[in-house]
Amino acid sequence: SAVAINFTAVNDSGAGFLIDYADGTTEPTVSNIQYNTQTIAETAIVPVGADGKIDLHAGGTGGTDVVGDVSGYFTAGTAGEKYHAIGATRMIDTRQNSQPVPANGTLTVAQGNTVVALNPTLVLNVTVVDGTGVGYLTIYPDGTTQPITSNVDWATGEVVANLALAATSGGTTDIDNHSGGTVQIVVDCLGYFSTG
Repeated sequence: SAVAINFTAVNDSGAGFLIDYADGTTEPTVSNIQYNTQTIAETAIVPVGADGKIDLHAGGTGGTDVVGDVSGYFTAGTAGEKYHAIGATRMIDTRQNSQPVPANGTLTVAQGNTVVALNPTLVLNVTVVDGTGVGYLTIYPDGTTQPITSNVDWATGEVVANLALAATSGGTTDIDNHSGGTVQIVVDCLGYFSTG
């Protein structure tokens, strides 16, 4: 019925925006992502049309290439994982111990005590602060093969946040810094999906 997808706008030729919606339905008047000659990513939950497709509309004065990385999907009915809302919980802030994630390094994040489930999918707000170079983060279950995707993209010195549906392995997820520089990362958990 819907897909969780991270859109990244790259190679922008000017200012613009993307609208995403179910194929075969009326285009809404709200956008999911705004771009302006800089790579940016945003996660969206988009309804799927009866034909199994979604539509993207680019508006504004500049065009863009778009990368879409699917992190999950929703179905009708009561089977599968269920969402559990929790009060926003700070899981990690690398600024607190003055230990930025090194260039091409990995930050491992455990589910902590607020998430009570076996191998949950965490709903995370991931914020990049003080990146010393251009880069992107990839978030994936600990101990598994890293996908060829990005969750947060930034330029030097930017503060950028994005929502991530982070699958875990043993309650742990990895965040890889794909950058030639260091970066501070703040991770807040807003809830989780689990089978129980």
